[in-house]
Amino acid sequence: MPSVNLRIPTDDVVRRDSERILAEPRLTMTSAVNIFQRAVVRENGMPFGLNSDVPNAETAAAHLRNFGRSARDIGRSCSSPYLPSSIWICPLPDLPDTG
Repeated sequence: MPSVNLRIPTDDVVRRDSERILAEPRLTMTSAVNIFQRAVVRENGMPFGLNSDVPNAETAAAHLRNFGRSARDIGRSCSSPYLPSSIWICPLPDLPDTG
């Protein structure tokens, strides 16, 4: 089967973290993308659910460290640099304010 090259803009930190994680089972980014695409075809859609789970405390704390907003503010605005707002649903669980 002929192949094509994909150029996908992505955040450099996310790319490096992904490559580090994929290296453990000896997968390349190319093999991971191919696995994902085959799963999309097999499932005739996304191979995982997109649901309204709120971020856990660790993720909320990371947003606070990285983006300078309290977890409560992030919950009110329902924004995330990684996911569309339709996926990251309010409200966040009640977390201690570390700001």
